[in-house]
Amino acid sequence: MAYAFLLLLALAMQAFYTGSEMGLYTVNRFRLRQRQHSGERSARLLAFLLHDPVGLLITFLMGTNVSVYALTAIVTSLYENAGLKPGSNPYLTAEVAATATLTMPLFLSEVLTKNFVRRYAERVSYLFAWGLAATKGLLYPLILVFRPLAALGPGRAGAQRGLGLPRLSKNILHHLLSAGREAGELTVEQERLARNVLLVGNHRVAALAREISVYPADAHSDDEQSPAVRTLTVSAAEGTGAVLNRMTAVRTRLALVIAPSAGAEGGGVKSSDIVGYVRLFDLLEPSAQGKAVGALARSVPRLADHATLRGSLTVMQRECADVAVVELSPPKPARRRGKAKTRPKPTEALDRPVLGVVRIAQLIGELLGAPPPAENGTPQRAAGT
Repeated sequence: MAYAFLLLLALAMQAFYTGSEMGLYTVNRFRLRQRQHSGERSARLLAFLLHDPVGLLITFLMGTNVSVYALTAIVTSLYENAGLKPGSNPYLTAEVAATATLTMPLFLSEVLTKNFVRRYAERVSYLFAWGLAATKGLLYPLILVFRPLAALGPGRAGAQRGLGLPRLSKNILHHLLSAGREAGELTVEQERLARNVLLVGNHRVAALAREISVYPADAHSDDEQSPAVRTLTVSAAEGTGAVLNRMTAVRTRLALVIAPSAGAEGGGVKSSDIVGYVRLFDLLEPSAQGKAVGALARSVPRLADHATLRGSLTVMQRECADVAVVELSPPKPARRRGKAKTRPKPTEALDRPVLGVVRIAQLIGELLGAPPPAENGTPQRAAGT
């Protein structure tokens, strides 16, 4: 009776660690993040485990190896108690009999458990997180020993990519859209917005750039633009009080700060003329009173005119910027045979002509807007759908 209980316990442990590994690789990361933000404890625990993919992978391997070793030891002991003693038959030992007995059960356990967990990953993965957390706590001294060894191998980056949040490449978005539509997890509007990101995301950001005027009083203050998109141009030498009054008058939340000498040579605004930008609430701070607006300017990302909308949005989100400057890329010099390619001087790279300014609200509105019409007047659909 005791052997039967230990055998079932070891087999359950092996199925648990095998299924947990499959479940954590296939669980929906976006639904996990949503449940985590809603305060669900199991989702928060699962997200915490996924932040340490190397430690989690060591837990999987240690738990699976210990359970398989325990199964082999139990079955070997059963055969020895049944009379299959060492030396009685050199070709049929207890270890060989245990290996032959467990081959098919372990195979079926692997296949059936992984198929079950892959099908119901959203239900069982959050339950498995508690057992994995307890196992990781028990094996933590061993994890500390094996972690430096795992860092030396090339598999660490693979574990990081496999257990972490996925990269939103075009193929992954297509897969998520197809799976979400079949499972009924995406509404028609969500599918339309996601497919529009695929279609419009490769458009050039230069098409959205609005020209920067060297006359601050007239720049970007037209009423056709909403306050979320409208941008005012101010000089870096102006005081915060004057700029605040002008921003309130034109109902804008941002002001682009340019150098006082911008456009003095009649060649338009250059990249070196852009000092930064200020937000409306930056000017309302008590420490901002009596200062020139140039001292409060935030840094502005520089975007090449050939940058895509998705790439530009990624840069602005990474730098936490509300506005970016679109620069005119220099033409590529013709490379003659036998001559090395000349690099531009640092001063030339800083003085690129500026096409205009773009707001992050413009990028989001363009990506989430209506899909561009096709030649027959119907909205386009992504390729392969």
